[in-house]
Amino acid sequence: MKLFFVKISIWLASLLMILGVAGFIANAFIIKNNPFTFYFIPGLSINATMLGSGYLLLYKCAPALLLSRTKWLGSLFVFAGVGGFLVDTLFFKQTPLSPEGLISFVINAILLGTGYLVLHKCSGAEQKRDDRRAQAIVSAILHFESPVPNLDAKAVTWEPFFIYLRPFDSTNKYKIKSKVVPFELEQFEYDGYDDIERLTARALKATLRIIALGNPGEHRGAGRALTTEQDWQRVALGLIKHATFIFVIPSYHLGTLWEVKQIVEGNYLNKTIFITPPSKEGDYSGALHDVPLGWRKTQDACQDIGLSLPDSTDYGLLFRFVGTRTVHETLPGPNPDLWRKAFQRLIDAKES
Repeated sequence: MKLFFVKISIWLASLLMILGVAGFIANAFIIKNNPFTFYFIPGLSINATMLGSGYLLLYKCAPALLLSRTKWLGSLFVFAGVGGFLVDTLFFKQTPLSPEGLISFVINAILLGTGYLVLHKCSGAEQKRDDRRAQAIVSAILHFESPVPNLDAKAVTWEPFFIYLRPFDSTNKYKIKSKVVPFELEQFEYDGYDDIERLTARALKATLRIIALGNPGEHRGAGRALTTEQDWQRVALGLIKHATFIFVIPSYHLGTLWEVKQIVEGNYLNKTIFITPPSKEGDYSGALHDVPLGWRKTQDACQDIGLSLPDSTDYGLLFRFVGTRTVHETLPGPNPDLWRKAFQRLIDAKES
């Protein structure tokens, strides 16, 4: 219900902003209101109220959308430009052939172009910040877990974090199948990197930072940290040990299997949530036909290290071992809020 009202608020706020900007443009270049006319103050007040109310309402929804102020500014320019074009064309029948129409066309084009450039400029900026912070955490843990005695190692601190473990070939593999309509909750963040990892990161980001080993800039989701071939096992073990919670797509691949083995042998199953990819297209798409065979290989490999995984399902699973039982959730739809709630239910599960 809360998500429904957020979506309605975004629609309403967008409409208010478009009407407010369109009103300013119409008053200035078509109706030609000026400070000496009777209608100037009421028109200015109404348009400013609509624009301001729309912006505040959108900004109120910013935490749900995980957008920066810069993105909101770019979005504001885009809304203004599109709104101006629509009002000029549909209501005032303006064309670029008339003097007023040409001026309005140029202004709307500038607004739209500026908004696009701002959004393009800050595209990926949030991920770059996450990558830098992930690298800082890894560097601190590497220093802390150094095998060489170090007097100041115990003074090293880092912010709490989640860790995301996966086979490298899963990156951007299990993608969101369908895009949303304009003004839908996730519209500004869809950029070709929309998959299970991205949803996991967005669901958890409001709680703690989530990090993964890999090349910074290769994906948008968990913050990436680079390590050397020589250090990666020590880093991975340190991350597993110190993570508040672990989220993992298990695999029979040697690297991921080694990480899962450390979770089992270190008794970290109580703070681990496993993700089973879907094997049938629904909300997600990709090389899903490979999932059943790959999962059976993963089950066999994990059985050898003392971990019994449940069978895969058509639409995927989230599961956690709680005492002697396994609690699970069907893989949620492509919405971070649904993933957050599913994770929370698994974390809150108690041993019966």
